[in-house]
Amino acid sequence: MTVTEVRRAVLESMFACEMISEQERERLEADESADVDLASLQIDSIKIVDWCMDLETKLNREVQVEELVENDSLNKLARYLAA
Repeated sequence: MTVTEVRRAVLESMFACEMISEQERERLEADESADVDLASLQIDSIKIVDWCMDLETKLNREVQVEELVENDSLNKLARYLAA
């Protein structure tokens, strides 16, 4: 998958896990340079595990919680997961 495809999947997953609103998802999809500091979303431990599982399904690959924590912005995470 390309970085753009992964970024879109991450955004879809963030929306599905109720981390961002539909308007925020649409805004971020429209502007690929826009970024989100994931720490600002105040994701609790249960939600991050749900997010990991949803990402695994969407990306068809294993995703570790540590990967989400270490790559602390939307764009950084998308680049990492696409690599």
